[in-house]
Amino acid sequence: MKNVLSVQPGYKIALVLLVMIAMLLSGILLERHFFRQVDTASTALYEDRLMPATFVYQLADYIHQRHRLAEAVYLKQQPVPTALQADQMEAYRLKMDSVVVAFRHTYLVQDESASLKRLVAGLGAYAKAERQMLADPVRPENLDRLEQHLDAIRAELLQLSSIQTTVGKELLIDTENVVANAYALNQLQIVLLIVCCFVAQLLILSIKAVRSPIRQQPNLN
Repeated sequence: MKNVLSVQPGYKIALVLLVMIAMLLSGILLERHFFRQVDTASTALYEDRLMPATFVYQLADYIHQRHRLAEAVYLKQQPVPTALQADQMEAYRLKMDSVVVAFRHTYLVQDESASLKRLVAGLGAYAKAERQMLADPVRPENLDRLEQHLDAIRAELLQLSSIQTTVGKELLIDTENVVANAYALNQLQIVLLIVCCFVAQLLILSIKAVRSPIRQQPNLN
């Protein structure tokens, strides 16, 4: 019976150590999960929010430069654009097409996808009105129609820019929540390890008490 009682604290210590190891391993696995979430969110912020925001800026700049060339043709009442103007306008068109293709390859939320479709349709309408205006630059209604399409394009670009800001903030909040959860897990691990160490210390002291009983003083009488 005494042997059984003396062995039991050792099993308890082993159990405490196993619990500590299990907590450490679980914490490591959860921290890796949190790190992957942070890495994914950071990548999404760059590839799916920062890059599209850059695309919006590029499209706004290209359409502005392209429209300035069309206005120059109209103001000079040229029957046709010069070779340089035609080359520049074609270059801006190709740049815009490449930006739109890159934009489509990013992750698009529902509102963003719908807005991008409207933007592409607006660019097509602008290109058609641009050809009509260049074919007959003397008629002012052709330039008015072109500017109407330009206003629609600008509105969609503003909408896309607003979406980047909104979704980017949501991703940032999600990342902050993941970091907060990782910090809370780390604090919980520290507390649990301290408790386990305290329990193990008590068990070790109990083993010493069982194995080293206090000797009674001899009776001198």
